[in-house]
Amino acid sequence: MPGFKIAVGLVLLFAGCQIPWFFSGVAGLLVGDFIGLYIQNIEDTWELFINDLKYGLLGALLSFLHRRTISILAGGLHGAFLIRNLPLFLDLNMEWFSWQYYVIAIAIGILLVYFLNTFAILVISSFSGAVLVSQNSEFGSVSPLFSLIILVFLGVATQFILLRHYNPSQDEPAT
Repeated sequence: MPGFKIAVGLVLLFAGCQIPWFFSGVAGLLVGDFIGLYIQNIEDTWELFINDLKYGLLGALLSFLHRRTISILAGGLHGAFLIRNLPLFLDLNMEWFSWQYYVIAIAIGILLVYFLNTFAILVISSFSGAVLVSQNSEFGSVSPLFSLIILVFLGVATQFILLRHYNPSQDEPAT
């Protein structure tokens, strides 16, 4: 479902820190995608889509219980997604990769969101959204690295401008 992942990536890219439950929901979706592809070995596109939606909805619903805690955990999950997918997207050799890098990326994502809160979510969601959009679309003759840099820049700039108008509190009731 590349169209669905592009749409999710665009929302995450341009409004990830303004919609904390969506940031957490996408983290759940990414976990569902990983579990479906690498643990359950799901090959059917619709079955994988349903699996992704199931985990994504779980992440979003958990975010309504305690937004701050779930956002911190989601930051770690986005970190794991990025450490795995950025080298793959840029066609780098992945023979060096092992599970310890997931643990380090999760810890870094958690610490960044814990200490830097909205700014960390802004940057992490921009990178995750850019990778989701770039992985699932074809930009023709444009290099993948250039498209990733442009998308990250546009995402950070857009979210920063939106933050000047509305700064979400992590524990305010959802509307």
